[in-house]
Amino acid sequence: VGAIGTLQALDMLAADPSTETIVLISKPPSPAVAERVLEAAVLAGKRVIACLLGAAMAPRDGVELATNLYQAARLAASDASRWKGISAEDLPRLRLRDGQRQVRGLFCGGTLRDEADLALGVTEGVIERDLIDFGDDRYTRGRAHPMIDPTLRNQALLEAGADPRVAVLLLDVILGYGAHADPAGALAPTLDEVQRRAAEGGRELAILAHIVGTERDPQSFAQQEAKLRAVGAHVFGSNYHAAVAAGLLLEAAAG
Repeated sequence: VGAIGTLQALDMLAADPSTETIVLISKPPSPAVAERVLEAAVLAGKRVIACLLGAAMAPRDGVELATNLYQAARLAASDASRWKGISAEDLPRLRLRDGQRQVRGLFCGGTLRDEADLALGVTEGVIERDLIDFGDDRYTRGRAHPMIDPTLRNQALLEAGADPRVAVLLLDVILGYGAHADPAGALAPTLDEVQRRAAEGGRELAILAHIVGTERDPQSFAQQEAKLRAVGAHVFGSNYHAAVAAGLLLEAAAG
């Protein structure tokens, strides 16, 4: 609220001699809050990369601006080799039926959902999108966060598989301590069933995913990626690229 936690964290990191670069990531903030945070970033006296999704930010000394999470990561770690652009080979080939024009995004992370929405915004009026944050309060009252309990998202995936409008499923898979012990393993049977239902209806579906994590996480990035690919998912190096690919895929399929 009012960026209180962010401002406190900035002060702590500014005072930490081992911190060289600070990356600020935010859901769409109010203009007043964005201005307050950027003013504090300038005063931090360190390299600061700011990604305040959807905010109109004027350039200022000492702060590098990023429009999406992928760009922020590239600025912070330019040697991140698994983050790359999208080539035609990255996109599955889809044969769409009439009316099959929707990207259905089912997210555990609200910021990832917002980033995907901004990335797909350039297709407004051309491609339909329905992007849901299952970490929102209305989905977590009385139950664990979807990073821990995939039940609601799995149900929504099955519904998407039966929906004749859906052409692309867009997913995040989040690793780390406190998250599900095997999130891709928990998704895999549902993704199999989703594709079976779509095929029964004479439709093809593309599943595009991004894994938030590293090989040092307890779930193992490589193992999670392998499980997703085994059920036909296409795994991208960033959430931004997965969302852009969803738009490109539908545009290409529509001719």
